[in-house]
Formats: sequence, C-alpha cells, structure tokens
Amino acid sequence: MFILKKVLTNESWICNNINSSCKILDFGCGNGSLVHSLLKSGHDAYGCDIRQSLYSEIIHPELIAPRVRLSTDNHLPFKNNTFDYCVSNQVFEHVSDIEAMVSEIQRVLKKGSRFIFLFPTLEVFIEPHLKLPLIHRIIQHEKLL
Repeated sequence: MFILKKVLTNESWICNNINSSCKILDFGCGNGSLVHSLLKSGHDAYGCDIRQSLYSEIIHPELIAPRVRLSTDNHLPFKNNTFDYCVSNQVFEHVSDIEAMVSEIQRVLKKGSRFIFLFPTLEVFIEPHLKLPLIHRIIQHEKLL
C-alpha cells in the first residue's frame, strides 16, 4: 500500500505559519514568488534582492514591483523597526558579509521580531541553485579552495 503525503514547500509553510497581520520582508526575493504568495494569502509582504536584473524578472510586476527594492552595499532600503519577520529562503548561504547583513536585518526588524533562515538540506537529491544531482554533498576541502 502506498501513502501519498503532500509535500510542503518552504513557501507554503511560510504562508501558513506566519500570522497575516505581520509585516514580512523576503530577503533575497528573486522573482518575487514568495512576496506574491504572501500577498495572496493576506500578508503585508515586501522583498529585496541584490541583482540588478531584479525588476525585469519579477512575476506579476503590477502587484510586486512596488513592494520590492534593490539592496546594495549590505544596506537594506527600509526604515528602522519596519518588519515583524524577515525570511531568507535559501539565500543566506550566498551572503559574503554575514555580520553586516545580520546587523542590517536586525535594524529593519522590530524589537521581538523573528528572522527565519531556510537552507538547502543534504536530503534533497537535486541541489536547488545549480539544479545538479548530489552536488551539495561534495565536501569542500580547504586546500582545494
């Protein structure tokens, strides 16, 4: 007998587990997919990304474009104490200056807010960034870098 379980994506988990009254920042929003899903589920969502091509890749630009901003030089273009949550969905492993970004995220989060870090796991067969099987299981050796 086979039991089919629904696969819960990071995106659906975030939409279903954060109160819709919260203001959310998607750090590394890419094409705005998570921002769009959050808006559809009644959240007050915004995004930022470092890619210069950000605005040309946004899905549903009429809805999403006014809510996403370009981030430069480890600076988030939002006021202090703006967000209740900051979500980083498989992005933070690409940040070069982690201390500066954590400090900047703390600046835009309200006191008592939460930062949700989501990372790719070893259990995933296809690595989500490179789209290659098992590439994330290759151990990096210091002498090879």
